[in-house]
Amino acid sequence: GVNLSELEPLLTQEKVVALGEIGLDYHWVTDEKEREKQKEYFIQQIQLANLYHLPISIHSRDAIQETYDILKAYPPQYGCVMHCFSGSKEMMMQFIALGCYISFAGPVTFKNARVVKSSARAVPLDRLLVETDSPYLTPHPFRGQENNSSYLPYIVEEIAQLKDLSREEIEQITLENMKRFFHL
Repeated sequence: GVNLSELEPLLTQEKVVALGEIGLDYHWVTDEKEREKQKEYFIQQIQLANLYHLPISIHSRDAIQETYDILKAYPPQYGCVMHCFSGSKEMMMQFIALGCYISFAGPVTFKNARVVKSSARAVPLDRLLVETDSPYLTPHPFRGQENNSSYLPYIVEEIAQLKDLSREEIEQITLENMKRFFHL
């Protein structure tokens, strides 16, 4: 298991601007005891981030409702972002109501990604972020190759089209949101 006492000294370093990715990943974990352990660590990590005045980046895979329930019960006090969001528009609005930012990655460019495209269309501009999730989730048309930050414009372009805005507007909006989120 993880010993969070080893994590704590790292959070005081000057370069640290957030704690993450933290959260729940049930994709390969069916054992209830293991899932409970993940929840305990997640809660402790939120509390650590609050103690050190840090925003958090949240990983949630096949555990969206449980993630929401924990965030509602243990609110991150310095901001949170739903990393690589692929959930429904309805779920997204619930996370936004808790104060979360929503970050989109390569899947928003996938041809049949109706759910995530619907979320991207609906996300309020002041809550929008973009990311690579390198080396994973490479955007179309490079899907299947190793991802890198040079592919970010494809994600920005897709969101611009979905929101009927220019690429430059989305770039400016996400830059401002990133600065606000990370207190830069």
